[in-house]
Amino acid sequence: MKKAPWILAVLLVATLVTGSCAEEVIKVGYLAGITGDFAAYGQPEVNAVKLAADEINAKGGVLGKKIELVIYDYKSRPEDAVNAARRLIDHDKVVGSLRRFASGVLPHVR
Repeated sequence: MKKAPWILAVLLVATLVTGSCAEEVIKVGYLAGITGDFAAYGQPEVNAVKLAADEINAKGGVLGKKIELVIYDYKSRPEDAVNAARRLIDHDKVVGSLRRFASGVLPHVR
């Protein structure tokens, strides 16, 4: 669990360097298999990501900005993962997203 805040912080600093400095919050996406084949892992993962974001926000955020998580259930299905990833990018305008252990389900979306 100690790695989660560190990994999240590195990701956020890297995305800030690429440009979302005008935002008041840093929107980070997370796709979790809360239902479906990976449901046993989905909710604990979501809890860990929320805990990491809360810990970072409690310490002042990243470069003074709070982390806002945008979490979607991809239902353990590749087609739902693609749709959720596109929504994170196109609708929610996240600066980055976190991956999970079964990354084969989450294809690269461009």
